Amino acid sequence: MPQTNPKGRKPLPWKRDPLILERLVKVESLHLMGVTNIGIGSQLNVTEATVRNDLKRLAIIWKERVGDDIAEQKERAVAVYRKVQSEAWRAFHGAPDKSLNRSAYLNTVKNSEDSIVKVLGLNEPEKLAIRQEGPVVIEVEYIDKPIIPEG
Repeated sequence: MPQTNPKGRKPLPWKRDPLILERLVKVESLHLMGVTNIGIGSQLNVTEATVRNDLKRLAIIWKERVGDDIAEQKERAVAVYRKVQSEAWRAFHGAPDKSLNRSAYLNTVKNSEDSIVKVLGLNEPEKLAIRQEGPVVIEVEYIDKPIIPEG
């Protein structure tokens, strides 16, 4: 018998519904083990349509996880480059005025800043050389609905 909301229970958004979140953990595990949607539904006593909805929800969660991971990696990289800049500035100001190393320290500061710009995606797009033979046809389709439906 498929799981249903207990009588009198108001539906919650799926991200706050403990029954759905608990089931998603199981659906994720079974899905990653290669169990079919029907097999997952059978094991969890839910319909195949519920499994499909859960897999859509999992796709949203997975995208959020990846986005968070990328953001954290960017923050860490920027922090490392800022530390390098700080050390280079400290060495620059501590070096004698006529020291040849002073220009190397400034290069380190500049290179670190260039790296930060790249990590954050603030640099201009890289130019690609593309050779096209014959006419170029570009088809554009406009959609009025979100690509990923909100759950």
